[in-house]
Amino acid sequence: MSSYRTVVVGTDGSAPSLLAVSRAAEVARDSTARLVIVCAYYPSSTREVEEA
Repeated sequence: MSSYRTVVVGTDGSAPSLLAVSRAAEVARDSTARLVIVCAYYPSSTREVEEA
């Protein structure tokens, strides 16, 4: 019996966070758990806000 039912991982698109997503996916797969990937986006300029 697996100890994980759900694995949650956050990402900001950076290389280290994508490694964390990859590892979380492995853990979820091995545990037959649900994988939830969370991403927060903060616009850094007015132009980005207007384009959204």
